[in-house]
Amino acid sequence: MIIAIYLPLVLPVLVVPMVRWLCARLHPALGSWLALVSGLVLGFCAFVVLGLLMFVSLSTLTVFARFGHWSPTALRDLDLVHLPIDLAAGALLTVFATTGIVAARRRLHALAGAYRMARRCQDGGELTVVVDDRPLAHALPGRPGRIVVSTSMLAVLRPAERRALLAHEQAHLDRRHHLFVAVIDVLAAANPLLRPLAGTIRFTTERWADEIAAGQVGDRAVVARAVGRAALASRAPSGGAVAMAATAGPVPRRVTALLTAPPVVRLWSVLLPPVGLFTLVVLGLVVGSAMFSADAAYDLRRALVEAKV
Repeated sequence: MIIAIYLPLVLPVLVVPMVRWLCARLHPALGSWLALVSGLVLGFCAFVVLGLLMFVSLSTLTVFARFGHWSPTALRDLDLVHLPIDLAAGALLTVFATTGIVAARRRLHALAGAYRMARRCQDGGELTVVVDDRPLAHALPGRPGRIVVSTSMLAVLRPAERRALLAHEQAHLDRRHHLFVAVIDVLAAANPLLRPLAGTIRFTTERWADEIAAGQVGDRAVVARAVGRAALASRAPSGGAVAMAATAGPVPRRVTALLTAPPVVRLWSVLLPPVGLFTLVVLGLVVGSAMFSADAAYDLRRALVEAKV
């Protein structure tokens, strides 16, 4: 295996800042998908490479070599083993896998709790109004999902702003934004280099819901006022880690975006420089990470075949 095997471990340092830059300039739907796909590919490739490096050292142990029917001496002669690097890779893989599993369990537990809360809302509709002095509003995923709004939040907003807020929360449910956030959060917990994407995906999904609400209401200023009023009045959402609230994310940036022209989602707008250039670079690096990790796996497989006894 050549030096290229290590590239998937460091490519997030280059790709993540560019993805964040693009997400601030692309349509939020495209930005959300770009962040999700890039994070998944980069995270998976890094795990593959760490696993391969650890496996290389394990394969030279007699017990593993006997199980795989290959010669440890032949593998050492191929100059594949670099013990300090391989041990460090094994330690990193163990730590990253542990933190990722812990984060995934927490997310699944929160999701299960959200589904139970949604089932307890037995009013027969997707909107649940709760009597509460705290101004609250969030989308609660479930089957079906629920929009939970407190009476104090409804009192803060004007009728048009209420429609905008409900359209925003409904967009979260329809587009399954909680899954975007959950996946990136697990990846960020498993790989520190991907952590900046956690804030990015929250911003893009909120902006995505803002744009859907603006399209349904027909007035971007009304949505901006609804987001601003709700943010000023509300506290943190009480629906757990998977609840999507209209007051999340950098609210001033969202309001500013709503008070400007709507983003364009046409293909030609993505291809224009400098956005098009950065998009091509990001896609090239992400595909390159996948190719490097696949090539490393193929080289290891070929080496094991050559070392067969």
